[in-house]
Amino acid sequence: MQTNDFIIRIDDKDVQGMSLKDAVAKMRGKPDSKVKLVILRESEKRSFPVTLTRAVIKVKPVKSKLLESGIGYLRITSFNDYTDTSLQDHLSDLEKDNKGPLQGVILDLRNNPGGLLTQAISVSDDFLDEGEIVSTRGRIAGQDARYTARDGDVLKGKPMVVLINGGSASAAEIVAGALQDNKRAVMLGPRVLARAACRPSSICRAVLACV
Repeated sequence: MQTNDFIIRIDDKDVQGMSLKDAVAKMRGKPDSKVKLVILRESEKRSFPVTLTRAVIKVKPVKSKLLESGIGYLRITSFNDYTDTSLQDHLSDLEKDNKGPLQGVILDLRNNPGGLLTQAISVSDDFLDEGEIVSTRGRIAGQDARYTARDGDVLKGKPMVVLINGGSASAAEIVAGALQDNKRAVMLGPRVLARAACRPSSICRAVLACV
């Protein structure tokens, strides 16, 4: 499955006219049972069948590894209840492996479908000392909310690059937007990678190795 693929049939039934709730319910089922989908891939102007086996999936929200010159690579795959605590645990492990503070971080949010707003706020706050993270406006007076960062950047201002693509959505967009708007990180994605001015440095070499 790729970004921008469309599910057009579920078990031989067209999804056109079907609500999102009904479509999701139809795809769910008992573990080890199967569901047949037909996928439309507009980029290739073709459709094709896919048979999936249902399963209980336990998602590890964060993965990491230590790269050259003390650069930490962190990949957030989703924003669930444990994302922020998992992120901090991985950062601590990376510093132990590096035998000292990291010299920079690559935060990979590619193909991250999002998740909990509270976790997006917490993750953003980890890397910020101040500034607005996100604000919401409701139709009813009193529903507006504004979330700002508290002092305490875990990297203490060390360089940071965020990798994004067309699959970065929801909470991932909030984190990327907050770090970009507060000038805390450089964004790299399909539209900006080719023209990004990356000075020769260890973090730039590490980025190129990741992308």
